[in-house]
Amino acid sequence: ATALLLARAIQRGPIPYDLILCGKEAADDGAAAVGPALAERLGLPHVSVITKLEISSDGRRAMAHRQVEGAREASRPPTSRAAARRVRSPGSGT
Repeated sequence: ATALLLARAIQRGPIPYDLILCGKEAADDGAAAVGPALAERLGLPHVSVITKLEISSDGRRAMAHRQVEGAREASRPPTSRAAARRVRSPGSGT
């Protein structure tokens, strides 16, 4: 229901976007369904559980990082991403 409402709001807006970030999982049921379901409804690609997001100084390119089965993976992000709790903030040093 949440993904449906968000998708309708974005489509009706229209709300312009370059990147959509969603939380990792719901606090009530831990389903982790909103990000993938939103991407599906909008016809966008999606990658879950990123741990770091790098954006170029001109804001036109990005690189997303995530842990996958003990390995690290980096990719150019599509439009929708689900972020883990501890995504590094610019200038935070962590």
